Amino acid sequence: MSNRFHLVVSILPAKTNAWNAYKVAERWCGLFPQKKPEKHQAKIEAIAANAANVAVYRQRLHDLSWLMRIISEPIAQRANAEDKTNRRFWRFEPKFWRRWRQAAQTPEARRRGPGCLVNAGRANLTTASARNGFE
Repeated sequence: MSNRFHLVVSILPAKTNAWNAYKVAERWCGLFPQKKPEKHQAKIEAIAANAANVAVYRQRLHDLSWLMRIISEPIAQRANAEDKTNRRFWRFEPKFWRRWRQAAQTPEARRRGPGCLVNAGRANLTTASARNGFE
C-alpha cells in the first residue's frame, strides 16, 4: 500500500547515555534544523550549555513515543493544511466508536457479512458527524 510505511527501530539507551552534551544537542538539533546555519550552531551550543536540557533531550532521543511524534507531526500539519483545519490529527471521540460498533451490530450488517461492517460504520460516523457539527 502506498499510504503507509514500516519502520524497524532499535532503541539503545546505553549508547545515548554515553554521548557527551554536545553530541546530544547536535543530534536533537539535527531533527529540527534551523534555516540559517549560524542559528543552528547557536542553538546547539545553547542546549549543550544547559545540563537540564541535555538530560531531557537525551531521554527523548531514545524514547519510541517521541520518535513517532516527530514522524507524525509533519504529516499531521500537512493534512490539516489540506483540510483547512487546526484540530488534532486522528481525532475520534469515543462516542463515534460506540456508534460505529452499534451500526456494525444491526441485523442488516450481519446479514451482508463482514465486508459490510466497515461501510455500516462509515455511514453511521458520517451521519453522527453531521449531527454534531463536525465536517
